[in-house]
Amino acid sequence: ARFLEILDLENILTRENEEAHVSASAWVMNETLDQVLMAYHNIYQSYSWLGGHADGDPDLFAVALREAKEESGITELAPFSQDILALDILPVPAHIKRGKPVKEHEHLNVTYLFIAPTDQTLTVKADENSAVAWIPIADLPKVVSEADASGLRKADRALPSVESGSAA
Repeated sequence: ARFLEILDLENILTRENEEAHVSASAWVMNETLDQVLMAYHNIYQSYSWLGGHADGDPDLFAVALREAKEESGITELAPFSQDILALDILPVPAHIKRGKPVKEHEHLNVTYLFIAPTDQTLTVKADENSAVAWIPIADLPKVVSEADASGLRKADRALPSVESGSAA
């Protein structure tokens, strides 16, 4: 119900809406499907999947693809499907961004599933993350904070999707 309430807000695709706005993410798995590419997010102080603000762009698949590249430095990744893997409402704590305070708000997040080779150079996007790494699926509970547990549920959704040949 909250998801639908957020969709009714004005300027939902832009950060102008300070209560909630749309973000898009990429759940990037390696070719053998036993690792996920994650960034250590500065705001959450935890590893998280890759993603960011729509910033007015209604093509959320393109936003997810762009953000995966920007936040990790990878250039080669392929969509497993253009179907949505997950819809989440993600709480964002109050923080400072580029010297300005940002109040607590929510992201209405759309996640897509991608596959990428692990032999690519990974780069940190210092204003957003402090590490980028391929994390074995089995290690996710150790590196993803409880507040970000929706990432663990994504792993559970992604694996059956890949095995069956379609996004969940």
